Amino acid sequence: MNSKYKSLLNRQQALKSKTAEERLKLACQFETFENVFSWFDRILDGVHFMKRNPVLWTTAFAMFAAYKPAIASRFITAGFSAVKFVKGVRNLI
Repeated sequence: MNSKYKSLLNRQQALKSKTAEERLKLACQFETFENVFSWFDRILDGVHFMKRNPVLWTTAFAMFAAYKPAIASRFITAGFSAVKFVKGVRNLI
């Protein structure tokens, strides 16, 4: 029984060292994407902030529309077109 226990301990040590090497390799591979992921995370935080504060972005757009009405009307037209497109795609699916 003692030899079986020793072989299990040796196997456990080998597996621990192998997993440590694999974690290190994986960490090295993800270092290249870390900057991209951080920007994506910031964008998602901004989207969630906008969802939680609709009065803020509505007020900002109203001020923008008062300042530049021609550009704001283009944004509104593009927004309605995008909503129509999304609803059409949802109906197809």
